[in-house]
Amino acid sequence: MSRRESDEVDGENRELTTHRRRNISYYWHESVKPLQYYCSCLPVSILLPMKKLLFWKKMLCSGNLILCRLAKCCDASMFALAAKYHIEPHDAVRSSVARIKDSFRFYFSELV
Repeated sequence: MSRRESDEVDGENRELTTHRRRNISYYWHESVKPLQYYCSCLPVSILLPMKKLLFWKKMLCSGNLILCRLAKCCDASMFALAAKYHIEPHDAVRSSVARIKDSFRFYFSELV
């Protein structure tokens, strides 16, 4: 293969690569949020704070005095986390686990 032929092949490969990059970048920006919503799956960015809040609630309601004290030490940050997801502080403490999960699902449904 001559130099000229190899340059033509390289040019064609560059054009194909550029075309593929454009297609990938087009599909790259599509969101999976609607799919997660219709499959009833929460994204990790919402699932982790929900688990954190539920763990704190479990510590707070524990019969272990040390765990209760630890939970009370960080209640301000947990109330701030709950407020971020539109959950009132007293609801975070008094509501059932199912209601807190529903609050997170409702927050996610507003994003979609």
